[in-house]
Amino acid sequence: MTMKKLLCIFCAAAMAAMPVSCVYEIEDVFEQSASQRISAKVSECADLLTSAEHGWLIQYYPGTDRAYGGSTYAARFGANGNVEVAWEKARTVSETQTSHYTVNMSSSVVLTFDTYNDYIHYWSDPDYFSGNDYGGDFEFAYVGGDSRQLEFRGIKTGNRIVFTALETDIVSAIESISDIRRQYYVSYDVNGETLESDGEYNVLYCDVPSEDNPEYYVEASYPFAYSTTGIVFYEPVEIGGVTMQNLVWNSDSEVFVASDAIDGSGASVTVEVKGSQSPDYIAYDDFPGTYEMAYDGGETMQVEITSNGDYSTLNMLMEYGSNTYTFVLGWYPDGHLTMTTQYVGMENDEYYIWFCPYSSDNYLAYAETYGFNLVNNGGQTDAGISLAFEDNGVWSRGTSSISLYRFTSPTTASSATRVSRLLLLEDMETLTKTN
Repeated sequence: MTMKKLLCIFCAAAMAAMPVSCVYEIEDVFEQSASQRISAKVSECADLLTSAEHGWLIQYYPGTDRAYGGSTYAARFGANGNVEVAWEKARTVSETQTSHYTVNMSSSVVLTFDTYNDYIHYWSDPDYFSGNDYGGDFEFAYVGGDSRQLEFRGIKTGNRIVFTALETDIVSAIESISDIRRQYYVSYDVNGETLESDGEYNVLYCDVPSEDNPEYYVEASYPFAYSTTGIVFYEPVEIGGVTMQNLVWNSDSEVFVASDAIDGSGASVTVEVKGSQSPDYIAYDDFPGTYEMAYDGGETMQVEITSNGDYSTLNMLMEYGSNTYTFVLGWYPDGHLTMTTQYVGMENDEYYIWFCPYSSDNYLAYAETYGFNLVNNGGQTDAGISLAFEDNGVWSRGTSSISLYRFTSPTTASSATRVSRLLLLEDMETLTKTN
């Protein structure tokens, strides 16, 4: 037998003879197993979500760069897995949508909105027809919290999502936000600095000295979300030598007041943030009345605009034949309304009538983001308002005309459900209030 083999046998025997006490043991430092800890965390998140009697205000940020600002929801989570949602950007803010959610474990505890909801999935469901691809989340990793506030992180974006327990119902919460939003300021004076509004998204902009060369200025962006009391920036911002994050709306003096402002020395200071409205501003309550709608080089039709009372939408009533058709108009107090593809009523209890945009080269569109902006026409009439029809810039072909079509469905306008055309108003021009 070789010396090498003898050495191997000797080593093996020595190892076998070693006392058992020399074998290291790993002590379990947790009182619960891993599966028990995971299950407890899932239960914690689910229980907290359903514990809020009135629901939660959710300040949500799509996109990794938060270029679209924040978007605020109010949601009430049921123990049956259903969630009822209201949204600040809804066409009618008093209308809610209900869908399903789950709380499960993957790489972490995750809240998933797992059935489609027009409000929740607006930012995460790409609309290739309109070019909307916001890169948002519908899955949120649970970070922690209590019965007053929860924190999540977007699985895709990593953005912080804050849930705050509501003291009122979800519709009232969003309506209070609508009351603040309807001031629609296009710029803000913040401690001597001017911040410009994005106009479409909840982002403010300001020119600041470049870090590389203070003689040059660069544009800084400050994404924010609305709360029931005002505005909350995504993170503390320094503007005019003062750092702040929370702005509270004062309806008496019509200014925002920074509730947590501190100066460079760390001392608390009072900062009032005053907003300025667009020169084209038209108050929501000024719109209701009778209008003359002009089209096709001088043809006119009378329509009626009525209030929904939500400071978000108005109705435009159009009579044709023996029927009245109702268009929902979105209100933007920078001086414009919106009118996009939508179901507007029935014809003789037989067909479902939809407004579908029509292009100048005779194409028909079904996408619900296509349509018109009705913009302040500059010249005010004795009755106060004159609007011009303009393509809203979403459809590459451009919207020029109003077409009403018969369909077999009140929920889907498509070539499969289309029957025939009811009315075509070509080359829309103006909408002028007469009384």
